[in-house]
Amino acid sequence: MKLLIVCFIFSCQIVFSQKYLPLSDELKEISGLQFLNDTLLVAHNDGGNSPTLFLINNKGQILKKVLVMNAKNHDWEDVTCNATHLFIGDIGNNNNKRQNLQILRIEIESLLKKDSVFAEKMFVEYEDQKAFPPENAEKNFDAECLIYAEGHLWIFTKNYTTPFDGLTKIYKFTFEAEKKLVLPVFATLKTGKNGWMKDAITGGEYAFGHFYLLTYDRVLKVEKVGNQFTILREKRLPQYKQSEAISVFQTNKILIGNEHQKYLGKQKLLQFSFE
Repeated sequence: MKLLIVCFIFSCQIVFSQKYLPLSDELKEISGLQFLNDTLLVAHNDGGNSPTLFLINNKGQILKKVLVMNAKNHDWEDVTCNATHLFIGDIGNNNNKRQNLQILRIEIESLLKKDSVFAEKMFVEYEDQKAFPPENAEKNFDAECLIYAEGHLWIFTKNYTTPFDGLTKIYKFTFEAEKKLVLPVFATLKTGKNGWMKDAITGGEYAFGHFYLLTYDRVLKVEKVGNQFTILREKRLPQYKQSEAISVFQTNKILIGNEHQKYLGKQKLLQFSFE
């Protein structure tokens, strides 16, 4: 999401270490972040920007830019990977009315070797969405979280329901090039009841057997057993920011990408420990 119309800035005591790292203005609208190894990450900007992937080091410095030749950045919101491929979620849907949601798949080897690449594409729609846009009470079809885990891709929705019901819907699927899949809801998770500015999911990662879900004010560590998702722990972020990207690189060591926002400050990476 490009702009927080209303902002609530607060501070809180934290028991984990943190460090802010500057980011280039070229990543002003960072919305996706993924470790490829201990020192190399891939990042991208939000919708309306060029379809460019940025390889950066763990200090936030840009090492290389790679253009995705056959794609448009309608609303890139998250990036994830397995051992061989990168997956980009062009699934941002602020108004809940998009009908061209897609997943892009790119070989990591090509990304590392070339300055421009081509992506395989697949398209998705949600089985439970019947109107574009739906009524306010059903506006839960935006998504800023794409995760690869357990051999599948997972979408966690960003809830804008009014009144706010606090649920993120979870969709599970596998990548099928040039196909359009209609996704049924796999599960739901209640994240809170304080409204989308605190409880809506803005990014995610799977690492060390757990899902790590990001909101604008905290990180949730989530356990999955069968089709049940349970929040095990949560940690507040040190400041309220437009936090839309997350990647886990060691046990409980996390990087958060914060977009530039007029009232909340410049784009930065936040490094902290989830101890």
